[in-house]
Amino acid sequence: MFPQISAAALADVCRPVGSSVVSVPLPATITAQRDLAVGGVLASVEVKAAMSCNNIFFPTGWSAQYFKSPSNVAVGLSRETFLTGVNGVGLRWTLAEPNGGRYSLSNTGLNNSTPVTEFGFPYLGGTRYYTLQHTFELIKLGDIAGGSFRFPNFSVMTRPSSALGGLYDQTLNSFSFSTVQVAVASCSLVKNSILVKMGRVDIGAFRGAGSSTPEKGFSIDLRCDAGARVNLTLDNTSQVSGYPGTIRLTSSGQSARGVGIQILDASKASPTPMPLGQRQALGTAENGVNSIKLAARYIQIGSNVSGGKADGSLTFILNYL
Repeated sequence: MFPQISAAALADVCRPVGSSVVSVPLPATITAQRDLAVGGVLASVEVKAAMSCNNIFFPTGWSAQYFKSPSNVAVGLSRETFLTGVNGVGLRWTLAEPNGGRYSLSNTGLNNSTPVTEFGFPYLGGTRYYTLQHTFELIKLGDIAGGSFRFPNFSVMTRPSSALGGLYDQTLNSFSFSTVQVAVASCSLVKNSILVKMGRVDIGAFRGAGSSTPEKGFSIDLRCDAGARVNLTLDNTSQVSGYPGTIRLTSSGQSARGVGIQILDASKASPTPMPLGQRQALGTAENGVNSIKLAARYIQIGSNVSGGKADGSLTFILNYL
């Protein structure tokens, strides 16, 4: 009689509702921000898989155990994530039950068949349905060098939670993945040095301390990956006290006196002085050339102005996070 019971029981326990293959739609390309903390989430997707559970042919227990297939390939672990093959990027897998229970499936090996949880079914007939939510997250584990990976397909299985359970192991779902390209957000300067032509200015344009000439617009142009966060710092070594965003002229025997050069944020309708020596967050870059719009003007910083050369130089520092 045992072979007859065995054949019938193979149809029991849990089976997928719909396709047994679950496609995990990780993004084809992700851009890693340099300032993302270790443990931060680079990307996250959720997929659902439904199953029906019954026990109509043979009373093999009250519940079905849910576990990873021992036939899955071995994958390295770090910080409760699976290693992906790209340095600094791991895959975290979490299961959420309909009753609110949550379980990590990436805290043990991909081929570790220890049961993760159990699902009840009627002992002497009937069917119960469950919809399970799987969350897959790409996690920053450390410095990311960039590259591509395709996570190996794997399966989950069920079996009755009874002394006979091991006889009826069944593959429930398989999860499939496509290739993911990982890029590290960055920018590069279109020009390392920028010349701003201030032109000739008549001394009569100055009417007292704080008076200024019309501004001359210029820009710092960057070629960026999409998503790079750009920060700008203007050097404050030659800053003029009491005049925001203002630097002294380059000193020489022919230099003008009583004026400085003021740097302005020209991204606004009414340009305002740029703070010196302070890192300014400029937002998130788009793919391609991005321009930081600035302007410069002469400003009177002394009680009197004398003519001469009015050159100046300013170092800027850009950080791409």
